[in-house]
Amino acid sequence: MKSHASMPAGSDFRLPSRSRFPALLCTICVLFSLASCAAPGIAPMHGGEAVHGVQPATVVTRIPFADRSGCAGTFVRHTLDSVSLIPGEKGVYMFDSNGSGVALGDLDRDLLPEIILANLSEPNVILWNQGGLQFRRTELSDTDSRGAATVDIDGDGLLDIVFTRRLEPPIAYLSQANALATQTSAFSRTVVPGIAKIAYSMAWTDTDADGDLDVLTGSYDLELQALLGEGFEGQTDSGVYWHEYRDGRFHSRMLARRSQALALAALPAREGAVVVAGNDFLLEDGAWKWRSEGWQDSVPFEHTTQNTMSYSVGDVNNDGHLDLFAADMKPRTDDPAVQAAWAPVMAKVLEDPTDRQITENVLQVQDQEGGFANAAPVAGIAATGWTWSSQLADFDQDGFLDLYVVNGMNAVELFSHLPDNELVETNWAFRNDQGRGFVPAPEWNMGLREGGRGMTVGDVDFDGDLDVVISNLLSPAVLLENQLCQGSSIQIRLRDRYAHNTHGVGAQLVLHTDQGSQLRLLEVTGGYLSGLPPVVHFGFPEQAELRQLEILWPDGESQTIQGLDPNHLYTIVRTG
Repeated sequence: MKSHASMPAGSDFRLPSRSRFPALLCTICVLFSLASCAAPGIAPMHGGEAVHGVQPATVVTRIPFADRSGCAGTFVRHTLDSVSLIPGEKGVYMFDSNGSGVALGDLDRDLLPEIILANLSEPNVILWNQGGLQFRRTELSDTDSRGAATVDIDGDGLLDIVFTRRLEPPIAYLSQANALATQTSAFSRTVVPGIAKIAYSMAWTDTDADGDLDVLTGSYDLELQALLGEGFEGQTDSGVYWHEYRDGRFHSRMLARRSQALALAALPAREGAVVVAGNDFLLEDGAWKWRSEGWQDSVPFEHTTQNTMSYSVGDVNNDGHLDLFAADMKPRTDDPAVQAAWAPVMAKVLEDPTDRQITENVLQVQDQEGGFANAAPVAGIAATGWTWSSQLADFDQDGFLDLYVVNGMNAVELFSHLPDNELVETNWAFRNDQGRGFVPAPEWNMGLREGGRGMTVGDVDFDGDLDVVISNLLSPAVLLENQLCQGSSIQIRLRDRYAHNTHGVGAQLVLHTDQGSQLRLLEVTGGYLSGLPPVVHFGFPEQAELRQLEILWPDGESQTIQGLDPNHLYTIVRTG
């Protein structure tokens, strides 16, 4: 096994703190009152308290969270009405073993996010959130799908659904406002205008900071070769592509001809966005940086994962710089039974200390100059098993991002020596130890062994903390309800009335408290094939004093919001 660390063993993976936004262009002083205040064309929030800012171009409203339904001190498991299935009945073979993703998004605008599950051989489904952790199932017309996301692709302010598929370009279900209220016939199925490239994975953001929402897509060429045979060499629709939105449609530009992209991510940077494509097998991960003249090849990392399974972006040490966790495959322990189960796979691992690619997780911690160093070994998260989706999130609401990963693998070709050809592994939760590293948290009761693939996080019951939804292969999907009942929080959702990027995807937000500062990135895609709700969550100790919130919108405009109270959802609408 190869294990490379760019930081000395035993060192702290904290980095010096520095202000992320030294110059703010405008300040919005929030005065809480019961006066009515709404922007033209912006629907009022249910029971929301209107908040009027001194600058008329911004409207802020807030709603208190619901009471917690229980405090078990752990996560509580709930089975969902969806099973991710595969074609055929003769066992699980590569690449059916990869499964599909899951997304969260408030489609009907009732504050309770819906659950959207992609499926390979059964219809994709929406689980409409009825409250009280009850859901109503609706089947969609598509199957043979990989990734899922909720994103407003047509700029009408409503969240749409996008699925990636195995042999075709992405498909979209556009929300219809007058039908969403009844949760019936709520969508218009369509191709995504201008995108004709095959996509396995996707990442949505405003990469060129022009106010429009762009998307990065990547194909999975090994699967395409298996499905198309000789026809693969003649096609021109695979690869990594950037699709820029302008003039009412997307315009595609190839970034890489070869692609095994199980994961994609976008990182804001000082001189322009950096996008990364996480490739499976031996194809090196790709990276490109945006400059005014276009995309340029980039090599931001000294080491990368060899079999990149998923990405998660977040500031793990609260130093004001976004870091990147990349998941790979490596046994968590040296237990002989575990090593025997992994033996056929580990026999194929290449041992080359000069190789940039390493067969273990990588945590790219960013420094003050925009450089990165791998801190996964010293942080205690270099090996987490056969990991698929990974998410950085503040589950215990102490102000630091924790880590959750889902594990397992089925494949006749790899595990014929195991019962049902399946490597059964435990999902792992890691508590962030105040920026000093990660500590296993079995007491959270998140250690499922059900073959997780896609996984997302969000506040499913609107009680302020983050829950987890997992798409398992050949087993029912699972909701893990957060009943840790620790800390307090606020949540932020952005609305931009005049931009195509209506939900502010790609915005960076910093919450300042007397306990320190936290940087968060507003994303709608993350982990493995999964979609995140366009809501930013900040957790903090109950005794923390909230001082101000800084917002850096994707187009570079900055704002400061003051007078925030804990345990509320804030909606910040930019109307001019």
